[in-house]
Amino acid sequence: MIRYLTYARQNFNPSLNQEVNEYIISNFISILKPTGGETDGEAYFSYRLLTNIVRLSQAIAKIRLSNEVSIIDAQLAVNILLDSLKKQGIITSEGLFDFEKAEGITPKRERDKMYKILSVIKELQSNNPDKLAAEELIVAKCSDFGIIEREVDEILEKLSRTGDIIQPRPRNWMV
Repeated sequence: MIRYLTYARQNFNPSLNQEVNEYIISNFISILKPTGGETDGEAYFSYRLLTNIVRLSQAIAKIRLSNEVSIIDAQLAVNILLDSLKKQGIITSEGLFDFEKAEGITPKRERDKMYKILSVIKELQSNNPDKLAAEELIVAKCSDFGIIEREVDEILEKLSRTGDIIQPRPRNWMV
């Protein structure tokens, strides 16, 4: 197997013809295009995902010991990528592409909660002579905004990991 792979790597450099290029582009757009609504006709574009399909197609052709990528190679590459994206939750159960998750972007809802929690901590700090915000007060204030305790705990942990807040004393936070 090692000799086979070495031979394929050294002797084959598959290229894409126009037909395969068009197939990859049309399938790439259909994967990433939202369905219905105001965004109909628009598609999220990620150069990285497109190059992944191309590289997978070339790798499949190389395994077949071919210098030309076929439509079947491209179909297999698209199917592999789709399966991977579904397993990661990047393609939702409705078949929509979640670009925030694909690019590692924190979703807007979560960012809004983070900003709200930071503002609550700042407010509590300004009213406290120690300049600390007690966790139970943070949770109580955040519940007024519809943020449950579990979410507050998760976001406090995340903000702590990123260095946005610190915990000088147990269950007391500061920005």
